[in-house]
Amino acid sequence: MGIIRISGDTAHAIGCNITGLEKLTPRFAHFATFRNPADSLQIDEGLALYFKGPNSFTGEDVVELQCHGSMVILERLLGICLNLGAELAPAGEFSKRAFLNGKLSLTEAESIIDLIDSKSEKGRQVSLHHYQGALHQKIAALKAGLFHCLEHIEASINFPDEVDRIPREQLNTAISNALEFAKSVLANKDYGAYVFSGVNCLILGAPNAGKSSLLNALLGESRAIVSDTAGTTRDYINSTLTLGGLQFQFTDTAGMRQATDAIEEAGISKINELIKNAHAVIWMIDSSIALPDNSAEICRIAHEKAHRYALLNKSDLVPVVRADDPALSTFTTIPISATTGTGIDTLKAQLVQDFVNSLEQLDEATLCNVRQIHCIEAIKAELDELQTTTAEGHADDLLAINLKAAIRQLDELSGDEINEDVLDGIFSRFCVGK
Repeated sequence: MGIIRISGDTAHAIGCNITGLEKLTPRFAHFATFRNPADSLQIDEGLALYFKGPNSFTGEDVVELQCHGSMVILERLLGICLNLGAELAPAGEFSKRAFLNGKLSLTEAESIIDLIDSKSEKGRQVSLHHYQGALHQKIAALKAGLFHCLEHIEASINFPDEVDRIPREQLNTAISNALEFAKSVLANKDYGAYVFSGVNCLILGAPNAGKSSLLNALLGESRAIVSDTAGTTRDYINSTLTLGGLQFQFTDTAGMRQATDAIEEAGISKINELIKNAHAVIWMIDSSIALPDNSAEICRIAHEKAHRYALLNKSDLVPVVRADDPALSTFTTIPISATTGTGIDTLKAQLVQDFVNSLEQLDEATLCNVRQIHCIEAIKAELDELQTTTAEGHADDLLAINLKAAIRQLDELSGDEINEDVLDGIFSRFCVGK
């Protein structure tokens, strides 16, 4: 099935012209013949639905023509709509109109694209929660508290004989509530990244440690080439796996050693780029031999990340490297055999415990996307300054300035006040038809 969606003042007239009906009944599915009004040539048969504004997604009159899914039919109908005065909608135009017409807050509108782009069940849940207004409601409540304080302060400045100064307890409570929310969002921003983008796991280790075998064992398929020849992996291989409703991306890298040729050297150099975006480091160790000479370098890289795992591979052989080795004291160590599959389920369970289970205790409204995190950082900076100004006992007119700045930042987060270029950038992420 294909759908042509038209929104705006001319939507009803265009729908009537194409269907030949005198009028379309709101929220009623009309079975109609779609014709070109210029020559009465039949294009298709299908359903015409009319949503009269403001009771529609965009808040405007909306007509949907539901036809067979042939691209030829869709292109013909689209061409007829354009000839009748419609214009092609850019990406995100319908959601943007819904926002501008007050049908959606900006955070609710953003949740649509986050929902479409969601890579996991957790991402879907959080995006849907935002779409239902959870984040917007929190922002609105905090802004209302600060705005009430601002009204009181400005009233006491303008009418000092009639309005007392705002009680500091009231002001401190409003500031503390907003700061507590901002801090919780920033404290959980990594979890927001996990939900919206997935967990990036970087697999490191010496050549022939079993990195490619690990990747294949995790996925249950032969995704990476396995060979006894050192340096087989010259670049890196990405593969994804869903665990506990969260998407994990595993990157099998080139073995870390002194490169023997330019191609292998280029693959090893990319590790430094990959580590910047990694959320976890998995160190694959051949436990049947001594730790490699570059162990200190691998440890240095791994210690840049909060989550690091040392997998003692070839656990079915006599071990030389053990879990109590001092070099592994800050790692979560797991004995495995990438060949037989021993320990793979233990690794998966550990990843679920470290990344998924923690999400269950979090307020989903505090899990934000990149733009929202940037706004929250600016809001916290203004609130910190406001709290300092209040504690130092500055005059109320200075407090009013700081309050207005904090409220402006909250307005940008919610979309009540936002730069047009920023708005265009947000909705440009959407697909056509949304």
